[in-house]
Amino acid sequence: MGDVYSYGILLLEMFTGKRPMDDMFNDGLSIYQFVTMALPDRVMDVADPSLLINLEGDGDVNDDGHNIAILQERSAPRHSNRDLVKAKKFEEYLVAVMQIGLSCCAISPKERMLMDVVVRKMSSIRDSYLKV
Repeated sequence: MGDVYSYGILLLEMFTGKRPMDDMFNDGLSIYQFVTMALPDRVMDVADPSLLINLEGDGDVNDDGHNIAILQERSAPRHSNRDLVKAKKFEEYLVAVMQIGLSCCAISPKERMLMDVVVRKMSSIRDSYLKV
């Protein structure tokens, strides 16, 4: 159960780009709470901007590390329906992965997802993503 907890924290770290000891996590805020508060509607607000580089456009990143194509999409909808579907699916997969991370690092070990279930769910997400 300890390994699945560590795996959950690792997933949250990888997909948010934040470490549990990040300066922003003070006054009782943790990476777990940070992600919990964002899911599912604000997942893109907590996602590591580097994950968005290949999602749209040519991958240009501005000085803040934000994907220029994603920012342009928000201000001027000029992308094809396929691009929008791909972006929406990516968001759904990101929510699913972060939910797995949260489930793995639940407070009570009895509430944590079992590792074989984690592997099946992560494999399913990967396979679905590769089909998009």
